[in-house]
Formats: sequence, structure tokens, C-alpha cells
Amino acid sequence: MADNTSNSVKILDHCQVAPPPASAPSSTSLPLTFFDITWLLCRPMERIFFYESSYPTHQFIETILPTLKLSLSHTLQHFFPLASNLICPPPPNKPHLLYVDGSSVSFTLAESTADFNHLVSNYPSDVTTLHHFVPRLPLARVLNGGTRVVPPSAIQVTLVSSSGIAICVKFHHVAADGRAVIEDLNGLESIFLKQWWIFGGSEWKEDSSPIHDVCRHKVRATFLLGRPQIEKLKLSTQTSTFVVTCALIWVCLIKSEQSTSSEQVCYFVFVADCRDRFGISLPTTYFGNCLALCFVPLKRRVLAGENGIVEAMKAIGNRVRELEREGAERWMLEWKEVIEKGHHLVSVAGSPKLGAYETDFGWGRPKKNEMVQIDTALVMYINETRDEKGGIEIGLALERAQMNNFTAIFEACLKEL
Repeated sequence: MADNTSNSVKILDHCQVAPPPASAPSSTSLPLTFFDITWLLCRPMERIFFYESSYPTHQFIETILPTLKLSLSHTLQHFFPLASNLICPPPPNKPHLLYVDGSSVSFTLAESTADFNHLVSNYPSDVTTLHHFVPRLPLARVLNGGTRVVPPSAIQVTLVSSSGIAICVKFHHVAADGRAVIEDLNGLESIFLKQWWIFGGSEWKEDSSPIHDVCRHKVRATFLLGRPQIEKLKLSTQTSTFVVTCALIWVCLIKSEQSTSSEQVCYFVFVADCRDRFGISLPTTYFGNCLALCFVPLKRRVLAGENGIVEAMKAIGNRVRELEREGAERWMLEWKEVIEKGHHLVSVAGSPKLGAYETDFGWGRPKKNEMVQIDTALVMYINETRDEKGGIEIGLALERAQMNNFTAIFEACLKEL
């Protein structure tokens, strides 16, 4: 989070950016589908793109900043739900997105004295370093009757020591890509609304948790899997790059922990694209969520055993196939059950199919990109590698002792391939 009192980051400008006047519907209420409602229980996404650039601050403010704001404004006219508010009324009313004239996105310009080369490196570093590049979402407003009005997105651009530019996009997943009317999904959202109300409904969690305290002893590091290594992992079973990568990292994480509970059930959590499942037919104009949560249970002794990686690959692959046979009503119920019982969870964010390193804001390909929200939980993020076709980049945030253990185990696994 950017902070004027920080020794490394200074706020230069803060404003609201809206679509051009009369370019978007004057007032639009967008109901959430059950795919969207699933993400009401999750933290906002926080992705930073680092670009090499040598603009002096005054030149950036005078020449680049106006164009950047104008481009954002014109983008919002096509994706106006990003400028909307998430409306969370008390039950039995349903949460929804609301766009009205004047709705806008919070935009912050900052300047940092951090070492750009350090920020884009792969070796372990203090996780709180990146927090200064993440904008804070505006606080929710509480209306008469208890309805909360929640701005779901914010953007921060940070100039880094005249060497680079960091662009952080923070957004709640329910408004990530806009919305379209999907007749196929009518009525299904009620399955998840019941669980949303049970979980607390309109009692929205503000973006004000003491993240620095939670992450005080954590470091962040990036690991690379080359295409030859991935192909060797695939020799033991016919499966995808995503599955073998997740299985390898899951096993290495379990082995890196200091635990004597060999019978403990550990869960791996991932999302599956539902666009071609359950007879759901989506138009090409659909930009909303269409992801199902999947939980894969395995005992710790199996994961830590001699064939742990193979067993993990089989379990994850089987879970994908099971998704075809079960109904949507189990997804939220399974999530609720796992969370309430406090099971050991490892989850994954991102995908090599998203093309994160093809995101060009005008300064070429990113030098590095990071997903900051993984700092507060046991989450890996995966991307395609920047410089090797077919390679995978994995990001982790762990306490330093566990990171050292993980690194040693990960490197040993690669040597055995």
C-alpha cells in the first residue's frame, strides 16, 4: 500500500478516472452469477507489472501521465463495470454491481527510491517491499439499512528510481472482466447466495488488515521450470504442464514444512474453466467469471512419500475429470466445509495461458510481474516464463526458514529428473 509517511514511496497525485461523459450506460445494475458470487469470499487480486523506463519524474508527469489517464478513461467506456460499485445489501437481497454516471476508478501516481533491479530479481526478498506499490481500495460506504457500497478496483503507477515503472492493478474478482447477460445461468446463483449469506453476507471485510504484521517474517522468491524439465516430469503420466507444475510445487511445499502429522489430510485448491462444461454456452462478448473451485485431498504421508509427485499429479488430474460429473451445488458447500474445519490448504493463482508477459502499456514487455495477494496465505502463482517459450515461472511467499527448505528440496527434485 502506498503511504505518504513511507521512506521509499511518495504520493505525487491521486484522482478518480471515469469513462468519458455519455460513453457508458447512464445507470446499469448487473446481477452477479453464481460464478461471480464465489469470489465474494476472496481477497482482491493484486498484480504488479514492472517495466524498464528512464523517464524523469517531471517529464512523465507532463507528457505521459495525461495520456495514461486518457487511455484508462477510454478503456473504462468498454469495461465500465470496473468503474462500478459492488452493492452488498443485507439478505435476502442479492449483491450486484451498480454503474451510474460519474462512477470512477481510484488512480494513484507515486515515486519510489527502491532499487529496480532488486524488485525484478528472483531471489528471496522481504515481501513487504512490494506492498508500497499496491493501491488501497477506497473504503466501503454503509447506507441506511445496512447496505454496503464497495469500490472494487484501484490502480497505482509508481516511478522507480528513474529506472522503471510499476503498474499495479487491484480489483475484486467479481468485477475483473465486466459482465454480459447469460440466460443459461439464470437461477443457478441461488445455490451460492445461500452460502454467501451464511458466511456473513453484507458484512464486508474492509481493505485495512495489518498486512505488514501478517507478513513480517516472510520472503518472496521466484522459481523457474524450463521446458526440458517439464517434459521429463510428464514422462511419468500423460497430463498437462499446469498439473505437473502444481504437483511438483505442492509436494515440495509439504516436504518443506516441519510437521509430524503424517495422517493429516492436505488440500490443493485450483480453479477450472467451465466454459465448455455442463452445457454452458457463452457468447464471445462474455467477460465475466466462469471458474469452478476444485479441492484435491491427499494425506501428508502420501505427498511426502517416494512417489509423492506422481500421486499428486494423478489426484489433480482425477479431480478435473470428476468436475464433469458433479453438480454446481457442491462447489461452495465443499469450500465452506474445508474452511470451517481448518484443513491444510495450498492453492494456486494465475495460469501460463493468461500471457502476463505480453501485457504492453507502451514500454514493451514487462521485466517482471508479481501477484502480491499471495503474501497472506499459502498460495503459489504461476505464469509463463518471460524469456523461454514453454517454461513456467512460480512465485511463492514463505517464512525464510521454510523458503530455504523449499529451495533445497525443489533443486534436489530437479536434479533427479
